[in-house]
Amino acid sequence: MTLSFKEYIAATIHLARKNPIVAFLTVGLVWLLFFDRDSVMYQLKINREIKQLERENLRLERQIDSTKKMLEKMNDPEFLERYAREQLLLRKANEDIYLIDTTQYDK
Repeated sequence: MTLSFKEYIAATIHLARKNPIVAFLTVGLVWLLFFDRDSVMYQLKINREIKQLERENLRLERQIDSTKKMLEKMNDPEFLERYAREQLLLRKANEDIYLIDTTQYDK
């Protein structure tokens, strides 16, 4: 048995008149779940954003730690020379550098 929209509304009004406390609690619950400023949907959205920001914060803290370690290593002249030669491909005067591409052999 299917109810038309008008019959559904009439049955709902009848139920609300018969038991107003349940109707009031139902309307209040729906209001709190969906329409209130601090609704459950809003809280779920905020919690998702908080977790995402915490992950981003953790990633940035790790990046800061690795940068601090690199800065500490930069005080060592031997490491600085090695870094300049390997990463920046710098060379001393009268020195030749040969680059060997080994990417084809990694497979």
